[in-house]
Amino acid sequence: MSDILICPLCQHPLHSQNQQLRCDNNHCFDKAKEGYVNLLSVQYKRSKEPGDNKQMLHDRQQFLDAGHYQPLADKLSELVKALAHGKEILDIGCGEGFYTHQLKNDSNQVWGCDISKEGIKYASKHYRSCQFIVASNQRLPFADDSLEVITRVFAPQHDTEVTRCLKPQGHLIVAVPGPWHLKQLRQYIYPELRAHNNQPQLIEGLTLLESINIEYTMRLNAEDRQRLMGMTPFGWKLTDHIREQFKTDSNNVEAQFTLHVYQRNN
Repeated sequence: MSDILICPLCQHPLHSQNQQLRCDNNHCFDKAKEGYVNLLSVQYKRSKEPGDNKQMLHDRQQFLDAGHYQPLADKLSELVKALAHGKEILDIGCGEGFYTHQLKNDSNQVWGCDISKEGIKYASKHYRSCQFIVASNQRLPFADDSLEVITRVFAPQHDTEVTRCLKPQGHLIVAVPGPWHLKQLRQYIYPELRAHNNQPQLIEGLTLLESINIEYTMRLNAEDRQRLMGMTPFGWKLTDHIREQFKTDSNNVEAQFTLHVYQRNN
């Protein structure tokens, strides 16, 4: 693993020694058999097993592998390829690694981090060309000015941490739902359906370069619909009756995404 990683306890550089990462203060972190390293300190956990659970990850992996969000992944990869003149790319909130591994090419190093140990375990096992770590987006274990591009797909971020880790003139790419993303599912849940706010946020130290909209319709069978309900936060609000209604619905489902591209000012 690269020396751009820093210790989550003291922020000193981490160095690889056999199957461990160790800093000068002798804080030590073991590499799991799948290849990832857990850099999420106990004091920063909000629950015993933070992040998405196994079932949610499984549903998302199956849905994404079926290609339903591939246009988003393709555009993200295209942008990273055009913007990344260096080698270090980070996908924060990477989950099971679907988008992360598609950013990898022969000339870069791609990292994925997520608070979900189950997600990182799956990603490390299936996408060996990338490096994965368990970590919080609020305390990224990366050195100052070390990353060429950071991507974030439907995940939270800590603005100061993103700016700190990006190289001068480095880029942040944020993917958020478009106004009517999954409208046909959401209308089963909310009496008054409101559009998602897909407007770019102001981030100190970063300049917005462009916003890109992606829109298309998805033809989903009953199994796809079941997985979609399981992988989204909306799933918690669905009764068995609503699940069955959506599962047997024959209408196409709208997919809408917005990509915001930022650049660090200096």
